[in-house]
Amino acid sequence: MPSDCEKDRPVLFFGGDYDITLTARLWPRIRNRVCAVTPPETASAFNDKASQVALVERLGVTVPRTRVLQELSELASVSRDLRFPLIGRPVELARRGRFAGKLFVARDEADLRARLEPVFSRQPGADTVSEPGEVLLQEYIPGGNDQLYFALASCTRGGEVAAMVTGRKLYEYPEGLMCIGETVHNSDLSDAARAVFRAFALPGVLGVEFKYDAVTRRFYFIEVNFRPENILAIAEGAGINLMFHAYLYALGREGQYRGGHLPGAVHSLWRDRSLVVLSRLSGAAVPEIPRKGRSAVDAYWSRLDPLPALAWYGVKLFRLFRARLRTRVPGTR
Repeated sequence: MPSDCEKDRPVLFFGGDYDITLTARLWPRIRNRVCAVTPPETASAFNDKASQVALVERLGVTVPRTRVLQELSELASVSRDLRFPLIGRPVELARRGRFAGKLFVARDEADLRARLEPVFSRQPGADTVSEPGEVLLQEYIPGGNDQLYFALASCTRGGEVAAMVTGRKLYEYPEGLMCIGETVHNSDLSDAARAVFRAFALPGVLGVEFKYDAVTRRFYFIEVNFRPENILAIAEGAGINLMFHAYLYALGREGQYRGGHLPGAVHSLWRDRSLVVLSRLSGAAVPEIPRKGRSAVDAYWSRLDPLPALAWYGVKLFRLFRARLRTRVPGTR
């Protein structure tokens, strides 16, 4: 049970990385009002992707060769230290500056420079929000989307895994976001995930991502998230309610949880139907993946509580309609 959780306090879960950063700033003022399953100040410090890589590397978990860029002038040494293609992402999402999107893949030095020049360009009078942030560059691990693996877990004190589900991505849209995924059980993946969670030693609903290299037969660490992710329904489809376990743990009643003891016993297929539709509208070829006896779940839809999904898809449809209108009507803003 988290030390700050006392009777009658509401239990707080983070909705995203920005929520972690904001909660950490407010924590001295609100810590006596809510119960945070995951300590926000520690989680905020660990959101730095460079510190994640350094900690996991010391642990002995395999990571791609990595560089952190703070200035465009440092680009000259990248070709000497790393091999292309390279993946670039913000070191910390809350300090992304002018970094557009979640990540990019650069084929060569010219491609990398073209992608980084807008990120590091300094504009007269720019405020701190638009100031350039740090960029993490890593060597690209060969393999398609189906070689991106993840583990979602509810951890207790010291990062000990109490309930966990492992899986892989089957299709991404846009780049970096899982559009379709499935649960898989792999003992090497489970062992690597448990080692990472213990290294950060934080309780709560956490997630870690790896890329599997079929040549070296190794799982390469990508990143860890200290918050529930929108793919949590994939765990529920497999019969493991991570949020409920973490909630009971926060209340000191985790012994009442009855589930999650047989990871992989039920296979789950997960889809974000809104991204599937957008991907098809963009002209991409979305793979047809049969259920094959698996439990199929949607990212947001639940028959027990349909309103959140209806509201979310309504917002997405409105944004799509507005975007299409802008492209057809000159001068529309």
